[in-house]
Amino acid sequence: MEGKFALESRFISCSSEAWLYQRVGANTPTPRRKGVEDDRFIAPDSHLERMMVQSTDEIYEGPRNSTWRRTFVRNKAPNAIRVANWPMNTAPLDAEHWSQHDWMLIVLKWPVSCIVLSAMLLKVGKMYGGASRLAHYAPFPYRYWGYPKVARNMLENVPARIETNEEVDGAHPVSERPLYPSRPCFVDGGKDKAGRTHLYEVSLWLEQHNMADHDMKFIFVAYTSTQFTDSDEDIEPLHAIAREAATKLKCPACWAGSACMSEGEKQLEQDVYRISDVIRAAHSVVIAIKPQPGRKEALLAPKDHPIRIYNVPSGRVQFVKELPKKDLAALVWPEDIGLTRQLVDHYEGNLTLSRLELVILALRCLSRRKTSPYLKGDLAYVLMDSEFQAFARLSLANDSDTLLERLLCVLPRSHNQPWYHTADMFGVAGVCEDDTVLLDGCFGASNRWESFVAVAHDTQVSWKRSIVKLWIRIAPILLVLAALPSTVITTGSRVALLLFSLPIFVISPWLVRILYGGKPWNIAPHFLGFEGYLDIVTIETNIYGHYSGRSSWSPAGSNLSRHQMIEFGECIGEDPTSDGLVADMVKQAKYSNYGEQKVFTLVDTLNGSVTLFTATRPPVAALLCGQEGGMQRAVMVSLDWKTSTPYRETVLRMPTTVLERTWRMDRARVGLKRPLERTVLVQSA
Repeated sequence: MEGKFALESRFISCSSEAWLYQRVGANTPTPRRKGVEDDRFIAPDSHLERMMVQSTDEIYEGPRNSTWRRTFVRNKAPNAIRVANWPMNTAPLDAEHWSQHDWMLIVLKWPVSCIVLSAMLLKVGKMYGGASRLAHYAPFPYRYWGYPKVARNMLENVPARIETNEEVDGAHPVSERPLYPSRPCFVDGGKDKAGRTHLYEVSLWLEQHNMADHDMKFIFVAYTSTQFTDSDEDIEPLHAIAREAATKLKCPACWAGSACMSEGEKQLEQDVYRISDVIRAAHSVVIAIKPQPGRKEALLAPKDHPIRIYNVPSGRVQFVKELPKKDLAALVWPEDIGLTRQLVDHYEGNLTLSRLELVILALRCLSRRKTSPYLKGDLAYVLMDSEFQAFARLSLANDSDTLLERLLCVLPRSHNQPWYHTADMFGVAGVCEDDTVLLDGCFGASNRWESFVAVAHDTQVSWKRSIVKLWIRIAPILLVLAALPSTVITTGSRVALLLFSLPIFVISPWLVRILYGGKPWNIAPHFLGFEGYLDIVTIETNIYGHYSGRSSWSPAGSNLSRHQMIEFGECIGEDPTSDGLVADMVKQAKYSNYGEQKVFTLVDTLNGSVTLFTATRPPVAALLCGQEGGMQRAVMVSLDWKTSTPYRETVLRMPTTVLERTWRMDRARVGLKRPLERTVLVQSA
């Protein structure tokens, strides 16, 4: 079977020299599945091909530490340009620095270059193919065809969930937000048949009592699951504290977190969602402790009443102390008092945090807590498969200033940084399995890794250039005519032909460099990449044939980019390896193990920018998912072809002009961190 994501996809070479490559060095330990973990990319015709990445000589000849095949960097400039540049390709760029040895090589190579170049210039047509002004980057032919776990729009959920009336609210659900817990405990409620504290269904209580005559005031009991587990030995003392505190505060009911949760799975999920509403509606918050105070729900406690702390030494309920909420941060959260005090002041009304600041501060505080979760995803107070999915689902269901979209475009400071550490934006349409989100309508472009291409472009048009281009092509023909015997051509004609053709013939290599050098116009857009680092002269020579300043380092394209201010206050990019730390990183990456960060270089031919960056795998595409600081945020993704999921490898910054030349994508399932496959070293044959 061979299809869009078939397991046995064939490798169709894009180069006639593709047989020159280094085999994959890391693979699955199971012999029968050899090759399954090889990296692949989606070809323009939407079928899978095995990944081929051009690399520098040191990496190509180095250890086999990758799941992609490697080949060496080749010069892909037009042959005529390469022949014209051949005499000077070993000499310094500045002629003032040419040594005697350089001059000798140039003199020896020059006649050969003139003869070969004259034969090549007899070919009719443009040296470079002209590029349309409407040309785009190569598209990324990817689309996710599955269902999200939670969709922004309920119509996009799995049909079975809709038919069974399962709750599938999308981005802005209109939900009932009750002010009471679903199963409170009443002070005079007695025991159930098993001898445990009886829990009442609040819906039944509301049917039996008139709300005008019966105000169901209740207290909220906060505790930590590391001290009070689900066992009867812990639950009963917890209820004892709740009844004692409710009696002292003259409240008829109390609610003690997970000890009063519903038993049904769906209702349990709703109880978790509504914890914040229950806390806000409570008369007071009581903290139940054993050796240490609880540290969870106190922020949302009503500010009209102080927080009361109770203990249960030897099974007896004992009142410890009473304190205002504003003093809680210093007592309970000394490890991050600065962050927590901001949250306390926000809920007290003394400080107003924006929604983005509130969510980020809450994530930073909660991620530092050492807790034993009652449900997966407790960090975001929602019943989901993981903390990331919990956060993503809440982001879909609330107006959160596109925080999830911003999170996707954030570049972590380290490769192993947790997703909720926002040390550093595109519409998220749904949340999928395996900590992925579904993007719709982003702009994408494929990266080319197997080789460079002769980039089609135009040069400035003038009558002088046109005459010289015609003359340089006619000169070889005139030389042939001048070489005809005297019976065919006269001596005067021979001299005239030589005068018109010989000077052009002699300086033809230099003329070709001038005619096809300089500033390019109407450039065909490509994202060209290779593994490792090369200087800017070598990179441009391999693409255009010779260096004439058409490419430059990106000033702020990645965290490795470096820049400087020149004489007139302009900002220009400089070689990243001018920084010793980056230079050391480049050297270490040559011999890094599989799964560790490696150095890659991306060339944007449209803007002439070259960006050095690090990633675990070569990204197959760039997804433009947001804007920041006047530049586009490009999420560079690799493809886990077994699950049809692009995963973020790094985030680069690109000029906004790139946006006009990329293709809008339909649906893309994107993950933040790709799992590392279990591989073994493949020995050379």
